[in-house]
Amino acid sequence: MISVTKGTIGYQINIDCVSNVSTATVKKIHYKKPSGAAGSWDATIGTSELIVYQWENGVRKKYTLEANTYIYFVTVGTSDLDEVGQWKIQSYIEMVGYSGYGTDSGSQAWAILNVDDTL
Repeated sequence: MISVTKGTIGYQINIDCVSNVSTATVKKIHYKKPSGAAGSWDATIGTSELIVYQWENGVRKKYTLEANTYIYFVTVGTSDLDEVGQWKIQSYIEMVGYSGYGTDSGSQAWAILNVDDTL
């Protein structure tokens, strides 16, 4: 699970799309806040390789996101991450031959972003 402090500005939220999405005309990160409110951010395609680290079951894991296979959004205001708790986030892409949400084994896949008062 990824954790960030409520109201953080300049935090980059990355979602691995696995496949090349360089031709996508619509790129969004949809979210559900802990309160149940939903929305989306316009995303950008990551055009260079990105190394990310994430804690899983107490172990720090390293992941490589390949160029053109992930999208991201950088928080620009304190209202972007304005609720404490677990946020659900997911990619949405439209491009020739595909339109839809990120999936995991054929079902709608949501990643968890934990927003804290302080870390």
